[in-house]
Amino acid sequence: MAATVAYPLRMPRQPAPVAVPIASYIGQGIRLLAICDDCMNVSALDPVALVRQHGASFTTADLKPRLRCSRCNSRNTCLQVSGSPLGLMAGHGPL
Repeated sequence: MAATVAYPLRMPRQPAPVAVPIASYIGQGIRLLAICDDCMNVSALDPVALVRQHGASFTTADLKPRLRCSRCNSRNTCLQVSGSPLGLMAGHGPL
């Protein structure tokens, strides 16, 4: 009989160390994702539209309390920033 290994459902989330202006993500190949902790819905956010609506000084810290799931309407959400700047490969520096 094979041993059963218990894995956590998901990795613990770490808060961002600093508030980053949303405008700094535009054109960098970085994706902003809103993830619902209740229904696990994932929505991609458009940084250009966010800056247009809220201004160039709008940050990730300003965005987090505004997030609401489009599927279940929960505010129990997180913001994930994924990807790396265009032209860079992890650990390899500029191309």
